[in-house]
Formats: sequence, structure tokens, C-alpha cells
Amino acid sequence: MTSILEIWWQILVASVAYFMLGSIWFNPKTFGTAWANAHGIVMDPEKRKEVNMVRLMGMAFVFSVMITTIIAKVCLLSCGGGEACHAMGIMHCIKIGVLIGGAIAAAISMTYMFLMKPMNALLLDGLFHIVGSMLAASVLFALGVC
Repeated sequence: MTSILEIWWQILVASVAYFMLGSIWFNPKTFGTAWANAHGIVMDPEKRKEVNMVRLMGMAFVFSVMITTIIAKVCLLSCGGGEACHAMGIMHCIKIGVLIGGAIAAAISMTYMFLMKPMNALLLDGLFHIVGSMLAASVLFALGVC
């Protein structure tokens, strides 16, 4: 059975893909403005100076690595790794991504209910993690992990 340490670079590549999806998803030209409005965030350039963006992005990347590592581990547990996994096909990996992304979306939903967040905030954040998990699983498949 393949260990996580043996596939560290594939996990990093898939994590970069997940992270880069965030830069597209939350860009003001895509869903960024709708996301900020849903969360009541004012995109004030003066306020942004107070935020340590390097730390914020660094932590976001660490969390994308954590999520991608979980996806890789579930992929490996479901098929044993190597050719056996690859023979199951990309749809198997995408299903794993949907399930893990869906679990993340469900957890966010529970929190957002109590925070009284609007439905569009839940949809934007939940769908981001479903699509991101599917993307990470697809990259892991392309790199021969699952």
C-alpha cells in the first residue's frame, strides 16, 4: 500500500490546483464580489492594509494541503494504490472528491445556519469546496495516485 509520504509531491501539486481554483473562484470578476456581499465584507482598500495577506494565503494553502491529503488517503484506501486505482478510472476519483467536498459543504452549512448566513454564502463556499475537491482528485488521478 502506498503511503502518504511516498506521494508528497503529487499532494502538493493537487493542493496548488485547489488553491489556484480559489484565486479564480473568489476573484471579483467571477464570484468574489457576490461572495463578499454575501458575507457582508466591504472591499475597502484601506481596511485590506490591516490584513496580513501573506499569513492569510499561507494558512489557506496549509488547509488545501490538509484537504488534498485526506482526498489522497481516501483514494488509496478505496483501491490500494497504483495500477489497481488507475484501473478504476477517473470517475471513481471524482466521486471521492464529490463526497469529501460534500462533507465539507455540509459542515459549513451547519455553521452558517447558526451564524444566520444567507443561502448564497453557503452555496458559494460549499460549491467551491465540492469543485476544489473534484479538481484535487482529478489531479491526483492524472499523477497516478488514485
